[in-house]
Amino acid sequence: MIAAVLALLATGTPQTAVEAERTFAATAQAEGQWAAFRTFAGDKAILFTPEPVPAGPWLKDRAEPPVPVMWWPRLSFRSCDGTLAVNTGPWIRAAGGATGSFTTIWQRDMVDGQPRWRWQMDHGRDTPGFIPAGAKAREIVADCGNTDRKAPPSNAARPGSESDALKPHLAKDIVVQLECVMPQAGAAALPAFTTTGLIREFQSIDASMAVRVHAIAGKPGAHDLQVWQWRGGEGWKLVLYETVGVR
Repeated sequence: MIAAVLALLATGTPQTAVEAERTFAATAQAEGQWAAFRTFAGDKAILFTPEPVPAGPWLKDRAEPPVPVMWWPRLSFRSCDGTLAVNTGPWIRAAGGATGSFTTIWQRDMVDGQPRWRWQMDHGRDTPGFIPAGAKAREIVADCGNTDRKAPPSNAARPGSESDALKPHLAKDIVVQLECVMPQAGAAALPAFTTTGLIREFQSIDASMAVRVHAIAGKPGAHDLQVWQWRGGEGWKLVLYETVGVR
């Protein structure tokens, strides 16, 4: 697997967000962790340190860690038109043995006349153990039928909205990822929270998928991430929910 990814890094442009993630991770091992982040960052990419900051200035001239973090995509949520994707999976730091899960938001746009994947937001959290990723990431694609899908429910994006407002919109296969907890599935895992404002929003060109990131009250840098997909007759469904900085 590693040899195949390095071959792609040397000879080709990633066609899918999963390929982009694997090439991103391989670049971190071959050229340095922050070098890889700089190479694949979008013009408006953000990181949390713990508050959200523009990635470019923060990454500029940043010293490389002695041992780069290693990571693998486990799930990839994708829009119908392939312009927006969210990858998540395990990370491990060989120096010290720390483990966790990462999430990367990717957008596919034109760079120098060529379609290229660029990450727009990256964050992660600790987990009590390593999350098995398998040999192949599982793609979860939005429903491509019925074009009446302008935007996810607006009540889920209002400042001060509670988790109860999301419950009618949860997908049956929702994935929930919280600090220091292994990934969980199902509505029962959704925590109570209070948001204080929208940090960033992303939407695919065909409006089949959207991502929203909100600040959460109570701790600097605490935030959630909501991934919404159009599910045809079911309408908009929340398929991935995460928090960072909340324990």
